[in-house]
Amino acid sequence: DFLEMQIASQENLAPYMVFSDATLKDIASRIPLTIDEFEDITGVGKHKLDTYGEIFLNLTQGFEMMREGDFIYRVVKTKPKKKKKNGPKKDTVMESVQLYWAGKTLEEISEIRALKTDTILTHLGKRYVSHKDVDLNAHLSSEEVKEIEPLYATYEKEKALKPLFEHFNGKYSYGKLRLAMYLIEATVTIK
Repeated sequence: DFLEMQIASQENLAPYMVFSDATLKDIASRIPLTIDEFEDITGVGKHKLDTYGEIFLNLTQGFEMMREGDFIYRVVKTKPKKKKKNGPKKDTVMESVQLYWAGKTLEEISEIRALKTDTILTHLGKRYVSHKDVDLNAHLSSEEVKEIEPLYATYEKEKALKPLFEHFNGKYSYGKLRLAMYLIEATVTIK
């Protein structure tokens, strides 16, 4: 902390702008002794490595005896970059709806699209709300809507489905609860 305060004072910076507390703790716990090791410290990028690396390494050299064993490098998991697709953005709701109109079951659509069945139900519900051209009778009866509706009114402001799911002890999937929500909001009763 003393060295950080000196550097901050010399460069007219706040101490946390030199290194964060997390970075200082990482330096103290792993005691880097080389540039490569210092570069592996949390919060040390190229700029800070070039600017402060040698200064801090001169300090940590004095603590070499306190380090137990070899330096332990962080395992950094890199996420593979998603390839950007050229062309127009797909309408995922419409893709599900078109498969449904083609006579595919929810399970078949789910498998084809590699999506959960509840997601497909949500797509159908969204289409129903916007166009009323999807028949939801096979997926949610009027009795089920009537059972859900009084409780939904309690949670309507939050649009929270979890309390409903828990109230019914999982009797209705999140997809069915979402369908009921769309139907209730559209104030349409299905037969």
